[in-house]
Amino acid sequence: EAPSNGQPWRNVEGTVRTKSGDDRQVLATVSEVGIDSCLCLLTQFVDVTDYRQAEFQFRALVEQLPVIIYTHGLEDPRELTYISPQVERMFGRSPAELVTNQPDFLIKRIHPEDQQGLLAKAEEALRTLRPYRAEYRVQAADGRWIWLEDRASIVCDAAGQPKLWQGMLVDITARKAAEEA
Repeated sequence: EAPSNGQPWRNVEGTVRTKSGDDRQVLATVSEVGIDSCLCLLTQFVDVTDYRQAEFQFRALVEQLPVIIYTHGLEDPRELTYISPQVERMFGRSPAELVTNQPDFLIKRIHPEDQQGLLAKAEEALRTLRPYRAEYRVQAADGRWIWLEDRASIVCDAAGQPKLWQGMLVDITARKAAEEA
């Protein structure tokens, strides 16, 4: 099916085989162009094979760890940009639910007694650009409280400008229960 109404197809993903027989993943853009009163299709390919391989390796690593990995913006309210699938097993909430129900979806589920301490640590880390470690409780979808250890740091660009938070959440509920016993 060709593009209609002169509108190009953009970023159509596919696989092409090279002369040497290698398969390469590409993003294609197909546009209608007129050449000497002949209607032609102009096709442009961008090879994304290496990018897709790196993405696969990243997902294989991050999504198999027994912790939750996340990133979010620096502004208030902090917008969650990524959270690994382990969040569903731990909290009973899907990554899509957490990312789309912004702003501050997780902050609203932190135990009221723990919110100020966590926010103070985050503000200190933002001011000093040093990593932080915090322990706090988050309410799961089923109503139970889960103790988390949160280790986060600020990622800066090449010029040293802060760009985003990245962190790791570890379920320490069992350890906290043993400490209380």
